[in-house]
Amino acid sequence: MMHSFLLALRRQRSGILFGVLAMLCTPVLFAAPADDLRKLLEQAKHDEAYRVAKTTPGELGNPPFDFYFGVAAINSGKASEGVLALERYLLNFPDSQTARLELARGYFLLSDDDRARDEFEATLATNPPADIVKVVREYLTAIAAREARYKTTYTFSIELGGGRDSNVQSGVSDPNITLPVFGDITLADTAVATGDRFSNVALAGRVSVPVRPRWSVFAQIAADLKQYRVANTYDQNTYSGAAGFTFSQGQSLYKFTMGKTTQTLDNARYRDTWSLGADYGRQIGNAGVLTLGTQIAKFGYEADNAIRNADYTSLQGGYRHQFSGFIRIELDSNLSVAREELTREGFEALSRNLWGGRFGVNISPLSSWTIGAAATYLKSNYLAEDPLLSVKRRDEYIAYDLSVNYVFMPQWSVRGEYLVSHNKSNLPLYEYKRRIGQFKLRYDFR
Repeated sequence: MMHSFLLALRRQRSGILFGVLAMLCTPVLFAAPADDLRKLLEQAKHDEAYRVAKTTPGELGNPPFDFYFGVAAINSGKASEGVLALERYLLNFPDSQTARLELARGYFLLSDDDRARDEFEATLATNPPADIVKVVREYLTAIAAREARYKTTYTFSIELGGGRDSNVQSGVSDPNITLPVFGDITLADTAVATGDRFSNVALAGRVSVPVRPRWSVFAQIAADLKQYRVANTYDQNTYSGAAGFTFSQGQSLYKFTMGKTTQTLDNARYRDTWSLGADYGRQIGNAGVLTLGTQIAKFGYEADNAIRNADYTSLQGGYRHQFSGFIRIELDSNLSVAREELTREGFEALSRNLWGGRFGVNISPLSSWTIGAAATYLKSNYLAEDPLLSVKRRDEYIAYDLSVNYVFMPQWSVRGEYLVSHNKSNLPLYEYKRRIGQFKLRYDFR
């Protein structure tokens, strides 16, 4: 998968950088051979420019010739020659953004990731045009992915945010409902939707260690802390940890994970989840990724909720496709089926089959901005009649979410999110609507 991505990145960007940044090159008086190379490069005739340059070896050392020869060599697969020429050029013109960026590409193609990263980051520090920022970040992402195959990598992020939740406890909108057997009833205030403001802190870290060619082991931890301003009995914290290994082969990536998640409600343990997962991903062409996965888990509840202890199994599949161009568009789709089966006999009415999916799109009109929108659907069919209501419960969860993300510094970003959801049910007791809006400030350490 990584190999094909690098090839695609090289094909797509080989001419873009020269075309966009040529105007930024330090003005010089072009000698005839250098001028000939420039014209060929403007026509994207990289191989021809390289062959022409090789016929005039006496021009090597002439800065204009070194620059265009370096660009032609790198784009013709002769990165080592191009790097030497551009290094000579930068000795004379150290402020040339074009030469420094082309040199970074040369180091990248030679797999000299440390020097490539230094040059790419030096380019970002000069506040280049948005198109160039986008290209540089793609190269930095590719470097990070490639390093993970032979070098221990660490990532860490922290998010601070807050917002408003229109229905903290997922309560009904109207306390006056009609239920089978019981008829018309009025619910207590605690079952009716309550809105409140909240604050949120999220931390996440991951380490990946290569142990053999194509094999890596990893470990990750995360904590998500959510506190409400008034309705603090619904404060929720989630702590999770996982470890596993990955194996890559050609266009395919295999991942196996074991993890545990603990959720608290009002600072008291609410549920533990132990899980095992296996995932498969395959690169499809230059822009698509197909994923398949399965998970088995055990839910363990505390105190009176222990009757809800359950076994959970799921299958899921997805496809992601990225369209290249001036505006980057990414489509992401996922489908899943699952079964949640209570382990205690006599509670089959709480067991259920689930199926659903999610479809989303992310659009990046500028390199630092990403706009996302998605729709989620989940159907829950319970396996037995409710012993009190004599009806099998059927739920449909539908949600739409919108997000806007802005990266204002290389490691800093701000994000706004808005979600509208509606859980429909044949039992009005479980029907609710919810709206959540929030803003987050994020720092990524790599």
